[in-house]
Amino acid sequence: MRLKKIAAALLSLTLMCGAVPFSNDFVNDSAVYAAEEYTEGTYGPLTYKNYGDYIEISDCDTSATEVDIPSEIDGVAVTSIGYEAFKYCYEISSLIIPDSIISISDFAFHGCQSLKSIAIPESVTSIGNGAFCYCDLLESVSIPDSVTIISDNLFRYCSSLASITISDSVTSISFRAFSDCTSLTSIIIPNSVTSIGFYAFEACSSITSIIIPDSVENIGCAAFANCESLKSVTIKNPNCEIDDTYYTFSNGFDSTIDELYYYNGTIYGYDNSTAQAYAEKHGRTFVSLGTAPETTPTTPTNPGISDNPTTDNILGDTDGDGVVNSSDASNVLAAYAKIATGGESPFTEAQTAAADVNNDSAVDSSDASSILAYYAYTATGGQGTLEEFLG
Repeated sequence: MRLKKIAAALLSLTLMCGAVPFSNDFVNDSAVYAAEEYTEGTYGPLTYKNYGDYIEISDCDTSATEVDIPSEIDGVAVTSIGYEAFKYCYEISSLIIPDSIISISDFAFHGCQSLKSIAIPESVTSIGNGAFCYCDLLESVSIPDSVTIISDNLFRYCSSLASITISDSVTSISFRAFSDCTSLTSIIIPNSVTSIGFYAFEACSSITSIIIPDSVENIGCAAFANCESLKSVTIKNPNCEIDDTYYTFSNGFDSTIDELYYYNGTIYGYDNSTAQAYAEKHGRTFVSLGTAPETTPTTPTNPGISDNPTTDNILGDTDGDGVVNSSDASNVLAAYAKIATGGESPFTEAQTAAADVNNDSAVDSSDASSILAYYAYTATGGQGTLEEFLG
């Protein structure tokens, strides 16, 4: 039977701090499609739509436990996972996405509560809003280089998500992208990112520190709200726009958000920066990184790592400049991200020895946290070496 593909004429929320029409947490942000003919069929537990030159997976039997999405059906390439295609497929624990898939639509895997991991192939160029929200057991995800935007609500309520690798092709982290990811302990924001949406990391209660690279031009309001373990945020762009506007809801009542709702820890930034202005405005502790560089330095061969590594093996001093500060922590996090995703460490032997501050034979986020804690201590008048600080 021939059907018509009619997309719902729903428009996304106007994601602006100051005037946000809020009626639902999640709204389909799909474009309005022109009518297009298709035939419908089934493949195992899957229902699909065949448009002649491509196939979209449109539905799945909610009792399915393992699903192997084919790369083609009857000689036609399967290129899309449709809107809510696997929504509430509670029993799926294993899923294979073929490298024929180009797009994953809004809420495609919403509520797949048994799904623990998923490999997104390099062929995928777009992932829709809320695609993996409420995937309670999802523990790790790698976002391929082909994806440039982390969409609204993408991993919201993924309460088991402990690690996420963001490729350096991503330019934007959108509204509530990681909201309520309560097991997420660290995240590396690559130098490609230029904007962080409001509520992006709201209620990520296990994150202890975060470094925002100088590529980020704006941070949405309440981006780190209710991050109760977050003790330090480093903002490297001295001119980064930091939005602290209150919401006005379209239903008529105004929300005056208590200041404690926002991030309440230490802010690291350059002298006379927007980070310093924000901290002073809201009564936050500010620690200076010194005078901002006049020009953005050229990206080194190993991003975040000095091209002239230290040979002196000062504990914590990964870039060989003779001091231990937030840039060393950033270097450690960059190296950890590469190692955690199967890459080789960009550190020399001397840099590795300097980076492994807790002497556990691993370079990871705990070393970066220790370096940041020590830097905060010395920046506020503390004396002594990192070894002495760690006891």
